[in-house]
Amino acid sequence: LTSHYDYEVYLPAIDKTFQISDIDEESKMQKKGFTFDNSDCDNLVKAYSVDGKKFIGKFRDLTIYFHN
Repeated sequence: LTSHYDYEVYLPAIDKTFQISDIDEESKMQKKGFTFDNSDCDNLVKAYSVDGKKFIGKFRDLTIYFHN
């Protein structure tokens, strides 16, 4: 998931659709030698919204929790 889009996730077990939006991520590139190498870049999600409710923190690998 990238911050350039909004998403919908459907969970058929509970018959509910969640809307994910307003993803705010911070890209960090590691410097190797004299160049920046994108192969070791780390994108931290700083905030996102689920169904309009804002969540703020440091989320690795875009961990999003859905609550019914």
